[in-house]
Order: sequence, then C-alpha cells, then structure tokens
Amino acid sequence: MVVIVADDKKFSEWHGVPRDKIKWNPTVDKNKCIGCGMCITGCGRNVYDWDSKENKSVVARPNNCLVGCVTCSNTCLFGAISFPDKEELRKIIIENGVIARAKKELGKKLEETAEKPPAPTSMAVKDKESELNAPQSGPITKKTE
Repeated sequence: MVVIVADDKKFSEWHGVPRDKIKWNPTVDKNKCIGCGMCITGCGRNVYDWDSKENKSVVARPNNCLVGCVTCSNTCLFGAISFPDKEELRKIIIENGVIARAKKELGKKLEETAEKPPAPTSMAVKDKESELNAPQSGPITKKTE
C-alpha cells in the first residue's frame, strides 16, 4: 500500500517560482525497477516511499525533488528513473527570471560568509604560531651569499 504524503512546505518555492509550477520530478518505470532502494536511500529530500505490495520505490512527494537534481537517476543501475527534458527546465529559468534571483541570493550568501568570524584555529596551529613568534635566543645573523 502506498500513502502519498504532502510535499514539505520548505520546498514550496525554487528561486521565487512556486514549486508546483515546475514539472521537475522523477518517474519510476516499474518494469525496470528491481526494488534495490538506491533512490530512497540516496535522496536527501524524501521524495520516495516504499511500496510494500510491489516491493519497489514510488515517487510520493514529487515537489520535494530539488529542481535540476538527477542523482537518483544517475545511481539507478537499471535505468528505471527518468526526468523531464532539461530544456523545459531551462525555459522556466528564462521565463521566470531565475538567474537574476539566483545572483541576488548568491550576493546575500557571500555577504553572510564575509561577516562570519574566521573559524577557530586548531591548538596545534596556535602552538606553532607561538613558537614562530617567540623571541629568539642568541644573536640573529644575516646570511650572505
């Protein structure tokens, strides 16, 4: 028995485009699927469920799929998973001004990264820095050639 669960709200938009307006999700060919579970275990977005009657994966939350991702298709050794034509996705990107939004999002991420304090230095590096900055004993001589 398969129970279709609502898509996660956090995935309701992709770069400002309502996710339900983007037809990007996997399709499982039941004739090719052997029920290995690679798609379920490899998907970080909880797109799939297990059909215990058929002993195969099913797409339960299609809009959870990250737009443009094809990882499950790439890891399916039996070619059971397919996606829509990427040209359709490219049309959506152009028609909805996604590139401009992505650039703005990138700018924000870079600003956030720049404002963060540097990562703490490991003790080994701090010890080495202290050793290098410690006053030297004895005379300092300049090497000449």
